Amino acid sequence: MHPTLYSFYALPRDFSIINIAQAKLPESLINAPLPIIWEVTRAALHCGVELADLEINYNDGWRDQMIFNQELRNHPAFIAASKPLPGMCDPRAWKAAFSTFRHNGRTVTLVMEAKANPDNKGPLFLFSLEPLKFDLGHRLCRRFGADRFLEVIFPAPSTVSKDAETVDRVNRWLSQVPHVVLSRVWRAFFLKDAKKQIKEDQFNWVRKTYVQQYRVYFFCEDGANFVRRKRHVHFPPKEQAYNVETRTKMGLSRLLEWAIGLSRSKSQKSLKLFSRLALSMMLRISLLVVFSDGIPP
Repeated sequence: MHPTLYSFYALPRDFSIINIAQAKLPESLINAPLPIIWEVTRAALHCGVELADLEINYNDGWRDQMIFNQELRNHPAFIAASKPLPGMCDPRAWKAAFSTFRHNGRTVTLVMEAKANPDNKGPLFLFSLEPLKFDLGHRLCRRFGADRFLEVIFPAPSTVSKDAETVDRVNRWLSQVPHVVLSRVWRAFFLKDAKKQIKEDQFNWVRKTYVQQYRVYFFCEDGANFVRRKRHVHFPPKEQAYNVETRTKMGLSRLLEWAIGLSRSKSQKSLKLFSRLALSMMLRISLLVVFSDGIPP
């Protein structure tokens, strides 16, 4: 059986148990730092090891990437696995993920990929995690913290199923249901085209072929170590964005209120609101210009 991810797994072909977690993190990892949870999950999915059956205790010494990697290599579950461990992520991204989630103007990104499951008896999608890596950040991650944003690349639902009702249920499951993944609660709020070229003729005689995909963005509302926001305080303090040790619970509606003033924009057309949100999701490098006297402009 292919290892699976929380509620993302819970999309059976008969949709009888939508959003019921099928495989959870070991209790000992629930409060571990996010990069540890991410890389353990990535290794388990890659090697075919069930997370729920993984007996492993978090050690603070794992912040040293070499010690962490060696711990996984020596674990009986990974020794017995059908595949070797995946390569380690960028050491700079690993280090940044324990502190600010950024380095030299770029942010650490959390990216998953969903593929159609060829087994008719299993869930519609199987997931894999990309290693922690740097990318350009967007306005929202710079304000609320890059670790609160998850990107999942999905195949177009119409390529997974030709049944219109199934496609509609997939879309509603994806957009309307909170998803518990990596010991956090996520909600989808934005998507963009992510089509992938699958065929290219070296002489350009054959028309290029693409597979239709979408990059879906999720916002983290809650997590194991999140604290309640203070009364009458609508948003977390700005400085919290660069301190992954401190996170405040915040619903998706608050994010959209900050980004596009949702409560004041209800009369506007959906397309205009989406365009405004797209501006906040544009990827840009973060630069700080400092004058010779040390004071930013």
